[in-house]
Amino acid sequence: MTRPARFPFLPRLGQRPRAFTLMELILTVAVLVILTGLLVQVSQRDWRREQVNAVLIELSGWLETVRRAALKGNSCTVTIAKDTYRIGDAKTLGQLQSQPPGQQDPIASCGSVQPFTLKGIAGNQAITVASSVSVTFTPAGTLFPPPASPIVISIGLADDSAPTRCLQLEGLLGAIDVGTPSSGEGGAQACTITARI
Repeated sequence: MTRPARFPFLPRLGQRPRAFTLMELILTVAVLVILTGLLVQVSQRDWRREQVNAVLIELSGWLETVRRAALKGNSCTVTIAKDTYRIGDAKTLGQLQSQPPGQQDPIASCGSVQPFTLKGIAGNQAITVASSVSVTFTPAGTLFPPPASPIVISIGLADDSAPTRCLQLEGLLGAIDVGTPSSGEGGAQACTITARI
């Protein structure tokens, strides 16, 4: 009866050491290349999604800042135009206009709040806003006129390479929600809510 070798991976005296065959090496390299390719695609998709999320979070924070500025006494009207925006463009994504009490002419600011410009995306990416929106925050902290249905702002990368996200202003107080765009009743644009800001 022979005893099994204690270390089977070590060559015995007088035997040639075992090595990997060429076919085993080629197969291993091929599997590594495929896995690397999948990993790169997934990471690029996640990076694009995070670019859109960054702009959405910045925009929702800016809208909340405008609402707070309106509480100090002036109505603030926010206008977001349907367009494609890039970092460094002269155009701003969110325009402001304020109506001080007792004045007939609006002014192009809302307290110390500046118009919204893109900062959250990197490189040569561009953001597309799918629909134009104009909303007024009053000194009472409400939207005027009160929206009959939620106001939805859809945002995505201009090359359609990432999922779009949406921001929704809902109700008299204009609760700010974020989510993913969907179709509502009668084909109207809706937003499936994932978070409330």
